[in-house]
Amino acid sequence: MKYFIYFAAIIILVGINTGLFPYIKFFGVQPNLPLLFLVGACLQRDAEDSFFIALCAGLFLDTLSGIFIGSFTFGFLLLALLLFVVIHRLVVFELSWKYLFAVSIFATVFTQACAWAINSAAFHYGWSQVSLNGSQLRNKIVFEIIYNLILAYPLYAFATFLKNGILQLQGKRHRIL
Repeated sequence: MKYFIYFAAIIILVGINTGLFPYIKFFGVQPNLPLLFLVGACLQRDAEDSFFIALCAGLFLDTLSGIFIGSFTFGFLLLALLLFVVIHRLVVFELSWKYLFAVSIFATVFTQACAWAINSAAFHYGWSQVSLNGSQLRNKIVFEIIYNLILAYPLYAFATFLKNGILQLQGKRHRIL
């Protein structure tokens, strides 16, 4: 049941990302709502949920962006793994929304770099017909970071709301925002 709820949330976020935000661009850039939802889910400390969200969100973004399938998916899955290792192995204190902004900046840069590297390799070997321009990505990354930071907390709150609802459906104690 919880994976159906996460899948529906990803569909809604991708729909908002592709339906609304092309009309509300910030210096020609739109935010990455599935990425911010993944960051919020990773900060909830539930690895299975974050890996499922990374897989689904990455596949949706790969399909909708038209680049090589696996570019965003691999970046999202690797990001979820890195955040899992950092949160569970290195961080011994309780995580909160205060770390959200640093993680969001890292996630934006990391996933864009992974998508560019994988798509460039696929284009080089002839597996993809679309090439991402590295200079355009460098020029737009700052504005995408700013846009993502503006929307980071609302999506963290949304991820927390979904997690609390799922825990309540399972009859468990819910977490604090």
